[in-house]
Amino acid sequence: MNNLKKIILLLLLSPFLSSSYYYEEAAFGPASYPVIGAYWQEPPTIKVCKTLRISKSRVEKALNHWRKLGYTFEEVIYDDESISCAGKPLYGEIIITIPGQDFDYKNIAITKRTMILPQIWIPGDDFTNENVGALIYARIFLQEKEVTKERVLEHEIGHALGWDHTARKYHLMHKSWESGGYDSTGLKYERYQELYELIKLMR
Repeated sequence: MNNLKKIILLLLLSPFLSSSYYYEEAAFGPASYPVIGAYWQEPPTIKVCKTLRISKSRVEKALNHWRKLGYTFEEVIYDDESISCAGKPLYGEIIITIPGQDFDYKNIAITKRTMILPQIWIPGDDFTNENVGALIYARIFLQEKEVTKERVLEHEIGHALGWDHTARKYHLMHKSWESGGYDSTGLKYERYQELYELIKLMR
């Protein structure tokens, strides 16, 4: 097969070769940083369900990425078998577990967030989406075969903390795994805290 035919074939197949964490449109253009779609009022507790075969060191690596950015966690519980992992998370928890029955296996992982309404929007600011709510709990569903894949858990913890996708190439919160990287610009806790302080002023 000559080079031209190889290029054409690759272009035709490229939509099927791309891995996505979870389908969600990026909020702004390719040069923008991620925006906040939800926030924690207090540091969350992390529960790693026993049903998910993932090493403690892998989870700690992902959490340490966020700790270096200034985030803290109330507690980290491994091999959890509580009601939280049976599908009934408690207030203030981030659950890391196996996919449910409705999971689309075209995705590497997905994160579902539950927020308190009414939602709040800070008019004119450039780092929140239009519907920002206080988080009650979040659930990360991770395919077991992907637990060791670089950046996946780090990315999903970002969603569980409240960050949305960005189209910025090589960024941790890029919506596509292939186009992502470890660039964490715009994710520092100081920026996150700035949002929370603005919201408190509006109450």
